[in-house]
Parts: sequence; C-alpha cells; structure tokens
Amino acid sequence: MKKAEISEGDAKKNYEREFFCAMPNSFDKMLDLLYLDATLSHDKAKANNEPPPMLYIAHPWVSFFSKNNSVPPQQYYNKYIDMCIDGFYGADYIQNGFQIYKRFETDTEAICEVLAKRKVKDIEDVFYFIFDASHPENELNQEIYKKIHPLISKENKTLALIMTKTLETLIKTKRH
Repeated sequence: MKKAEISEGDAKKNYEREFFCAMPNSFDKMLDLLYLDATLSHDKAKANNEPPPMLYIAHPWVSFFSKNNSVPPQQYYNKYIDMCIDGFYGADYIQNGFQIYKRFETDTEAICEVLAKRKVKDIEDVFYFIFDASHPENELNQEIYKKIHPLISKENKTLALIMTKTLETLIKTKRH
C-alpha cells in the first residue's frame, strides 16, 4: 500500500494490483485481518508506552482498498462483494460494508452491473452489511441511503428495491 501511495504511473497500478491480490475474499478472512492489524497496532503502541489505538473501520488499508481503480471492475467488485457476504456489526465498528457504499456513489454503473448478477441473498447481504449497526435507524445510515438510493435506482430498480427492503428489515428487527 505504501509503495502504491508514493508511486506513479504503471508502478502505482502494479502495486495497487498486488495490494488487491493480497486482500482476503471473504468477511471471515477480512475480520481476521482487521483483528490481526488491531493486535499488531496495540502491541506496537504498548511497546512504545503509548495509549492503545482506537479500533474502527477507517483503517488506512480499508480506505485504500475502497478507492482502488487499477483492477478490472468485474474482478474488483466480485471480491469486494464477497468480503461483505455474511458481514455483521458486532459493536466493534465493523460496519458500513468496508466502505463499499462509497463505490455506489463513485462507480454506480459498474458496481450495480456486477451486483445484479448475484443471488438475491448476496445482494441483501451487501446492503445488510452497509446498514447493519446496533441501532440501524441512525443519521449515517440515512445519509448513505439518501445518497446512494437514487443512484442505484437509476441503474437498477430491483437493486434499489432490495436495498430499501433490507434497510427496513434491519430497522424493524433491531429497533430498541
């Protein structure tokens, strides 16, 4: 990741592709990587007599992955979608689909094209993971929904309907 950030041109693209290939392709493996990263960060801080780092999803490498444009869309989105399948909020800031929702804002047509080829359960899982939280009826989810729903609806009405139903189900089942 660091090499890609400081490189340009073909070298940057090659490092981004290597980074992409090194990333896991399932939620469970992604979760393992997040916890490994958190453990290593915690151990490093402890060794330096620093306070433990905050655990949140905005890990630099998650954000870096979410902005990758060097991998063909079909390959990129299939892996990204696979990371979100069976994703859940565990009161540990592992939420919002590893920032996949941002791709609905920036590359709506391509991500919708790939997602539309998936089983309904996979589609629901992606939206479930985007909106999953201990209290899913929150400002961030409403903001995300308001931004991406019209974009998705313009590309694919079925995906937009699944997204709406998934959010409604989450709110009904997790309302406190």
